[in-house]
Amino acid sequence: MSTVPHRLFFLGVGGIGMSALARYFLHRGHVVAGYDRTPSPLTHTLEQEGIHVQYVEDPEAMPADFREAGEHDVLLVRT
Repeated sequence: MSTVPHRLFFLGVGGIGMSALARYFLHRGHVVAGYDRTPSPLTHTLEQEGIHVQYVEDPEAMPADFREAGEHDVLLVRT
């Protein structure tokens, strides 16, 4: 049994390290989303791969399944 929640939200998902982690967990079957301040070729690629990327600092911009999940059902990943 995995101790990592099914949903992961990455702050700074457009960075090289965070994007690699986001892709890793996406390919392991997790639901992945993230925030980055600036759109870039890397964030656009993440979106094409199925990762929701938001560019505004607004919790309401998060996917509904992240906003409505219990506090132990989402892991917020930041550095």
